[in-house]
Amino acid sequence: MSKSRQKVVKWVITLCLVAVAVWCAIWLWKTYMYSPWTRDARVRAEVITLSPDVSGWVSELNVADTTRVKQGDVILQIDQARYAAALAQAKASLASAKATLRLKEHEANRRSRLTNRAISEEERDSARLEAEVARADVQQAEAALQSAQLDLDRTQLTAPADGSILNMHLTQGNYVTAGTSVMALIKDDSFYLSAYFQETKLQHVRKGDPVQITLMSGNKDFKGRVVGIGEGIADDNTATNAQQLPQVSATFSWVRLAQRIPVRVEFDDIEAVRASGVNLAAGMTASVRLLSVSPALAAFLRPSSFALKFAFKGVLAMSLALYAAFYFDLDRPYWALISAAFLQIRPMSGMVVEKGICQIAGTVAGVGVAVVIMGLFAQAPELALGSVTLWIGLCIYGASLTHNNLSYGCVMGAVACMIIVVLTSSAPGNFFSVALARLSELSLGALCAVLVSALVWPIRVRDHLGQLADTAVNATFRYMALAFSDPSQDDLSAEQRHAEENRERQAMLEQMMTGLGALNNLEIDAHSARYEGPQGKGRIRGVHLLTRRSMRLYATLKALHQLRHPEFFLPATGALQSTDTGPDAATRQRLPEHGRQPGDRAGTRHLEGAARRMSENLTRSAQSVCPRGTAAL
Repeated sequence: MSKSRQKVVKWVITLCLVAVAVWCAIWLWKTYMYSPWTRDARVRAEVITLSPDVSGWVSELNVADTTRVKQGDVILQIDQARYAAALAQAKASLASAKATLRLKEHEANRRSRLTNRAISEEERDSARLEAEVARADVQQAEAALQSAQLDLDRTQLTAPADGSILNMHLTQGNYVTAGTSVMALIKDDSFYLSAYFQETKLQHVRKGDPVQITLMSGNKDFKGRVVGIGEGIADDNTATNAQQLPQVSATFSWVRLAQRIPVRVEFDDIEAVRASGVNLAAGMTASVRLLSVSPALAAFLRPSSFALKFAFKGVLAMSLALYAAFYFDLDRPYWALISAAFLQIRPMSGMVVEKGICQIAGTVAGVGVAVVIMGLFAQAPELALGSVTLWIGLCIYGASLTHNNLSYGCVMGAVACMIIVVLTSSAPGNFFSVALARLSELSLGALCAVLVSALVWPIRVRDHLGQLADTAVNATFRYMALAFSDPSQDDLSAEQRHAEENRERQAMLEQMMTGLGALNNLEIDAHSARYEGPQGKGRIRGVHLLTRRSMRLYATLKALHQLRHPEFFLPATGALQSTDTGPDAATRQRLPEHGRQPGDRAGTRHLEGAARRMSENLTRSAQSVCPRGTAAL
């Protein structure tokens, strides 16, 4: 290899490394700035602060710090002597109040029977009011008794829920005050996370999105879900002075840091977390990454293994072609690189072979036409360019009549002729060197692409055909199910019936278009199967048979649906052009009567049998295309 070639190779390698470094930098920046993930997440739990409802000495303490308790367990016992005495006093007060009430009621009843000569009306009213006061005293004594009983019961502090005792600094014999917290209870199965996402990443977070939780403890991954997004954080500029004016900070940093917004995340299965051996504790650190993002962002930030393999194969084929072109000291190495790049667009190995053959054949044809043109019009550039224009038109016409790789071959014939004639029109002496370089370097690029596609993670056309056969046959069967369906519409109004008919018609149209699209792709891509072994030709015949049988089945189902549902097919021209308009009432009354004729019923039975037989044949045809690729059938 000459020094100039070595210099070019160094420049190319340097540029490739710079391009890779720039792409990596962009990827890292996008991932850090916009990917929905955060390392700032904390495990939280529902914490219940335990406080006694009464004051007193702790006579019994049944738990220690970190003790697990069940709901209703007695945690501590406060000395009951004072509260038992208060209860006895309340009972005595109630008994006294009841006795006083009986006395007052007796006096009031006795005085109410005396005449006005024996007692005055004022004394009678006083006795009655004294009885009512005694009755109120009884009620007050009963309430005091209930309060005393409640205080006595509250000398026992019980666990309000299942959980674990934490932060207990209490010993037996300490004096506790009512309402003062003495310990905390971490409620079982109440753990969640507060994930603090930057505001630049919050636009990709939605309620209900699945997430992956990675705890720093054990570095284990768990599944979770977003249950809520915080709608506010504290603002330092909201403070006011004595005159109720806002105190705004006088400084503003040039580097603006994105604010962090709390997002509540819950575990999908808390029991699975415990079963993994992780000891959850409130305050733990975790990382949270969303599993569902927009398709474009996901494809850029988390490319699939297929995309990475495809990119690696493309880079490998181009690098191999470029290295081989420099090694053999070819004139224009970039032609080999471009050739390998264009051939790697379709990932299937058979398609790469077919496309490479079409590319070489088209290039040979273009070189041959260029030889003829330059041999006849080497001294007349205008006639040479006119001949090239005519040849380009013929190639474009040929490309329009063919499809897929044959069209590509026609285009390559036009491009090869145009490049050779244009580059050598001013220097005819270089004609053969340019033509040879074009043919040899495109062939070299095609050879490198074929080798890489066949040897590095090969993707077979047969698997691709099997997937298309699945799609085509399943869409046909769904169309068949809709054609055989006969929903009852007797209880529907005219508008509802019309809407139901439009939905069924639209569903049938969608299934038909899906099936026909898959059949079209099958016909186009099936020719590449011949380059993948002796079974390729059989698969091509199977594809043709599958297409013919599918089209016959579609025609039969269309006729069957027309007989079963004549209201869908109006005799008036253009009645089916819009799904927003339908037949009028008179037409609807006539068409069902026509559909119930005996001849139509016989035709319907005949078409139903034919459709079933065709569906069985269709399944066999699809299995002949690729037996391993038709699992969905």
